[in-house]
Amino acid sequence: MTAGQFRDLIASGWLGPRAAACAELFPSVAAQLLDRCRTEVEWRAGLSALRSLAGGGRGATVPPTQRRLPSNFVAQDDAEALQLAFSTVIELRRRLFTGQSGTVGEHARRLLSELDRLDVTRLDADVREVMRQIRAALAEMEQTGALDVAAQEIR
Repeated sequence: MTAGQFRDLIASGWLGPRAAACAELFPSVAAQLLDRCRTEVEWRAGLSALRSLAGGGRGATVPPTQRRLPSNFVAQDDAEALQLAFSTVIELRRRLFTGQSGTVGEHARRLLSELDRLDVTRLDADVREVMRQIRAALAEMEQTGALDVAAQEIR
């Protein structure tokens, strides 16, 4: 996942209001620490570094050369919210892409189950409408999807 993709996810509000509130400052922090992250390991290391630097590093004296770095302007709870949002994305990926083969209907059922877990009350009306359309399409696939699909085909 690129930093831009993660920013879009947090800005959407799907990962909660705390993460969404971080979207404005995220590009600056990403340029400092996260732009090269692609793998889960790289993201965890980058977000861990952000957490240790956030707000001046938990009360540590910040050297003059680092006082204007974007990470110094991120509050600890914002760094934690970003870590939690990332962990949520990883957990969702694990639940959706289990590596199991199945029918299109079974994959649609899994997606519908995950959509049911989302709190859509805080999403914009336009996003809720898109969600409704996605749910309707998946429900139709769930009913008619007897075609076998291998997990590697769902990417």
